[in-house]
Amino acid sequence: MSGKATFPAYAARAAARATRAANTAITTHAAAEAWKATKVDASAIAAAPGVIPVFLAQTPLWPDGTPDWAAEYWRSMKARLLAREGEHWEVWTNWYDARLDPSRRIPCYSPPDLKLEEARVLLPDELWEQGPAAVNARIKALIEESDCAKAEEGKDQGPAPYIFETNEQGQIVAHPYHDDVHNPDLAGQLHAHLKELAAQTLERLQRTQAPARVHNTVRRLQEALGERLWDVQEGRLLLVSRALEADVDAYDTEAGRQELAEDAFAMLRELALVTSDLRAHFAAISDMLAHAETQKVLEAGVPRVLEAHQRIVEGARALPEDVIDHASVLPALQAADADLREVEEAMQTVPDERARARFLQKQAQILAIQSLTDRNFVARLTQKARTYRKAARNVGGKLESVEKAFVMGGSAAAMFSPAGPLSSGIAAFAAAGLAIWLLLHQEVQRLEQEEEQQNQKTEKGEDIDK
Repeated sequence: MSGKATFPAYAARAAARATRAANTAITTHAAAEAWKATKVDASAIAAAPGVIPVFLAQTPLWPDGTPDWAAEYWRSMKARLLAREGEHWEVWTNWYDARLDPSRRIPCYSPPDLKLEEARVLLPDELWEQGPAAVNARIKALIEESDCAKAEEGKDQGPAPYIFETNEQGQIVAHPYHDDVHNPDLAGQLHAHLKELAAQTLERLQRTQAPARVHNTVRRLQEALGERLWDVQEGRLLLVSRALEADVDAYDTEAGRQELAEDAFAMLRELALVTSDLRAHFAAISDMLAHAETQKVLEAGVPRVLEAHQRIVEGARALPEDVIDHASVLPALQAADADLREVEEAMQTVPDERARARFLQKQAQILAIQSLTDRNFVARLTQKARTYRKAARNVGGKLESVEKAFVMGGSAAAMFSPAGPLSSGIAAFAAAGLAIWLLLHQEVQRLEQEEEQQNQKTEKGEDIDK
């Protein structure tokens, strides 16, 4: 009886001893691995006395790879730190992630920025005494105001028909994306031939019963070509070429050939082929095609991605003129709209389901290309939101709504970042990104008005005292 009564106690003591032994073994092993990593750094310093810490920071913290126990502890600790709202622990978790794997590029952390590294450790003691929230907020501000952060501006945009910049008035403006031309002499000859062929094709189409959409496609091609080779708008050329291919497909049927004269169809088909040949000479078009994720659009569903695109356009139209240059941004965001409509119209003329699938593919290709522009716009919008966030911080006031909006806006931009794939939630993210931007803009304006009113009251009070 007594044996049975004491068995749990013996079992508990045995379990405790086993746990202590296991912990001792883990601790001993961990200490050995840590000492080995320290010796590697010490050997590097001994071998090259002039070596500075910033060079060591560009080598992995653990020479043989992060041990499982260290990786597990770090995941747990990182999650707990980032869960602490308002303390901005990402300034340290990013720093440590960069030390663990220097090959992973994290702007302002990897490769390390020596000025920022020094600024961290030279913060005044008085600030450190205020606790992590104050210290981390100051480090975050230092990073946002640093040269390396400024150097990153624009890098969150990728190849697309249009890129977006901020002009001297602080507005977001759109510019066509350009890059090198391969074999300019041959490309120039193709360009001149294509311009002439487009004019001849349009003249011939006007003497047929071809619908207006086909005429409009050729006119948009002429606009994309410009006067000289260097005037070509690569993104528009790529978009309109897809619509032109859809027109050829629409007439390349038994019923279609009865509607369009044989010579007119031959000219239209040659126009599409020469356009494709010219496209191959533009590096920008090759980059866009490499980044356009047509299959992702098909998987998400053309109507759903189209809805996301339309929400972006509607949201941009609602933004005030001091935020975006409507004259350049709105046409850039709507560059593909006419092509999408005309492919849809062409698809309606084809009863065969297999043929309709080809048109759906064309629509997805156009949308995937346009989504590159949409992504760039949202990326620039979020970048500008950071400026407003700084302004809000500078004028003071309750910033909780701005902080929350900025975090949410960042997640919206991530969806459209060069590394962010399209997904089934694209429409929600697109709408959220623009709605949040409006909130940021309005909140900062409100805070600035409050500060101005407060200053006016202070000035009046001083006048009365006098």
